[in-house]
Amino acid sequence: MTRWLPYPCSSGFILALWLLLNQSVEPAHLLLGGALALGAPLVLTALEAPRPRLRRPEAILRLVGRVLYDIVRSNVAVGRIVLLPPHRN
Repeated sequence: MTRWLPYPCSSGFILALWLLLNQSVEPAHLLLGGALALGAPLVLTALEAPRPRLRRPEAILRLVGRVLYDIVRSNVAVGRIVLLPPHRN
């Protein structure tokens, strides 16, 4: 990772995408796409968040289990509403 080109693959992808979207390889499009390809990753490095530390893995596992339980319970409830006829009293 260099100072001028922090993400070279992203820069290449941005340039290629710019040229594909414009459907042209004119010098003006190459120049503007190159400027975007060099500038966008430099701007995005300022937004890079620090790496998180995993402090309490048991809390993460409990939360994942709770979310999965809620998803299954909600899907069963929606399935009952859709598949079973309503009760007439």
